[in-house]
Amino acid sequence: MLKKYLILANGIPSADTILRVLAKIDTGQLGKVFIEYAKHVFGNKIKEGDVLAFDGKTECGSEYRALTENGTGHKAVHMVSAWASRLGVCFGQIKTEEKSNEITAIPELLELLDLKGVIVTVDAMHMRTSANVNSYF
Repeated sequence: MLKKYLILANGIPSADTILRVLAKIDTGQLGKVFIEYAKHVFGNKIKEGDVLAFDGKTECGSEYRALTENGTGHKAVHMVSAWASRLGVCFGQIKTEEKSNEITAIPELLELLDLKGVIVTVDAMHMRTSANVNSYF
């Protein structure tokens, strides 16, 4: 498949090489680029009154506990996604900071998206006054 898009003079790269390249990607920047891409491709397809559902999930199998005594593993990855219901696509997502939760991540994601005229749904935990979701609309 890669031969269709790349000139591979030395042949197909090994899985280890591909993983090293992927590990160099700045995930924060990739997330911003993805949101811009989603806005460009799907932004004109979102109509007034469409539902954008925000929800947090823990990535299955992302927790790693090292076998060493000092426990150099990492905790499970938690993501917050904005799902465009009618289109059936993820319109954006953001990883929550470690020792945080989706209450702090949703405002960050809201700032990245243009949500004029859409209906936003969130979990009941966001209806606290400190969450202040209404300030974004």
